[in-house]
Amino acid sequence: MPKAVHPASISGAMNLLEWLTFDVIQTNTQYVDSFLNLARNAHNILIIGAPGVGKTERGLNETARRGKGVSVVFNRSVAKENNSRGLESYTLDSLITKALGIDSLLRAYPRGSLKNLEWVETRNVEYAVERIRGFTSHVFGIPYSLDPYSEAPGNLLFHYLDVSVNKAGIDGARWLANHLVSLKLNDAALALCLYSAMLGVQPPICRYDLIYNGQSINALDFTFARAKVADGEGEGFFNGYEALFIDEFQDYSPVMLASVARLFKHVDTLIIAFDDDQCVYRRLHYAMCGEVALRLINMVKNKEIDGKVIHLKRSHRVPDNIAQVAQRTLIRWSRGVRVPKAWRGTPIKGNIAVINHGEMLELVRRLADEGKRVFIIAPSNEVVVSIALSVMTYTGYRVNFLKDLPTSVRRVIEAAQALVEGTVPLGDLANEYGDQSIKLAVDLVEALSRRVKDSLLVQTQTEIRERVKQILGEFKLKSIGIGQITIDTPYTMKGLEADAVFIINATTRRRVALDAVHGDVRPLYVALTRTRGDLYIVRFKTGYQWFPLDEFCRVAGIRCMRHDG
Repeated sequence: MPKAVHPASISGAMNLLEWLTFDVIQTNTQYVDSFLNLARNAHNILIIGAPGVGKTERGLNETARRGKGVSVVFNRSVAKENNSRGLESYTLDSLITKALGIDSLLRAYPRGSLKNLEWVETRNVEYAVERIRGFTSHVFGIPYSLDPYSEAPGNLLFHYLDVSVNKAGIDGARWLANHLVSLKLNDAALALCLYSAMLGVQPPICRYDLIYNGQSINALDFTFARAKVADGEGEGFFNGYEALFIDEFQDYSPVMLASVARLFKHVDTLIIAFDDDQCVYRRLHYAMCGEVALRLINMVKNKEIDGKVIHLKRSHRVPDNIAQVAQRTLIRWSRGVRVPKAWRGTPIKGNIAVINHGEMLELVRRLADEGKRVFIIAPSNEVVVSIALSVMTYTGYRVNFLKDLPTSVRRVIEAAQALVEGTVPLGDLANEYGDQSIKLAVDLVEALSRRVKDSLLVQTQTEIRERVKQILGEFKLKSIGIGQITIDTPYTMKGLEADAVFIINATTRRRVALDAVHGDVRPLYVALTRTRGDLYIVRFKTGYQWFPLDEFCRVAGIRCMRHDG
């Protein structure tokens, strides 16, 4: 068995891997061409618009008018929303490719030979992927976390693999493995080789045989399913649809576009909604932003393809003063490269203010008491978890996440449940959950008890304890998806809106920060345009800033008072 890799060496190499992955692999133009061929054989409706102008609504209406329709979106929350509106909807990186992956797996391998892999029986591909990645990382001593909000070296390694596959299919994965070897990160390269062998990738990105528990292990991750679709498999997997609606089109990579073309093969009407100013996945998986959409627009104008272009310019969500701030911010930090489409917001004037962390907690609690929907948007997963814990334990309200319940948040909730039960000594709980989790659990129980006391007519201690236990159970079961208080990154908030938005101007890493040289302003632009009412920028006394606050205040034309956080 290979010796363990020192975490520091992996972490340091990740920075180098990042720019290699983003800058060296070239887009495979044949992937884009295959999608353009789909457009050439369809009537195309191209919907361009700013945040909140109704692109999705218009796309859904256009789709409904054209027979049997289906929508493909990038954001899972938007897919759920579209389904609730009556249109069959899928996320390309989720339902479609997972269905294809499981179908391919069950056709390629007898179920009996995989009877010990329970995920095959339950069709739970996410579980399979996590199990395989965790085992692979463990073999090579690379730290890996099942927490989707973690940035452990093993998680980053597989993230860069996904980026490479999105850029260049299987060739991208092979390229990444070769570069790991050239960087003398042989153990990391072997981890990818092992991973590809376990995933049953054909041809494998490199040769590595594995026998685990006396049998060969094969599985199929949706990343590789997508690559295999783009490389020729899964053709016509979804047939019989007359209209295809692709929302958030700017976020699709070349491989994703090729996957759409092969999975759907032919549709009578192709409806696309996009806003390249909201393209936030360029660095994460090489999204094409406006490049393909603008080609389609020009093809319509030049009558190379049949279709029409619809421009939507009035937002039904964002107050006009905040809309203007968002547009000036986009111009300022894109260093003049981006000139946003001219658009107007609603006539309502939204409040814009800079506050500190303590003020945010009070405001969130007050807004939640009033029944308002609140979004808290942070630039990275680490900040999301930290802020979520402070909000939950201060307000006593459930905090919702759009990806999954972070492990550290789950542990605090479980520790709070144990405290309320009172059957385990506090010292034993501290040994199991850790002192910090217990401290937060105590704060959470106290906050919940205060809320329950304020709402119950009868206030015996037994009633209060039982109600707190019930609420804690709801915290664990109902914390995924949009809630009254939802916190996550701009990437998962796209397409959504709230009565009030709090933007956390803090990051744990300097390279995440937005400045004149590094970073992309578009995630901040997305965050600024989620509100239909008030906007609060939360500043902190110490640590790295997501964006230079004083300069933002000048651009926004607001007072930028200094606060402790």
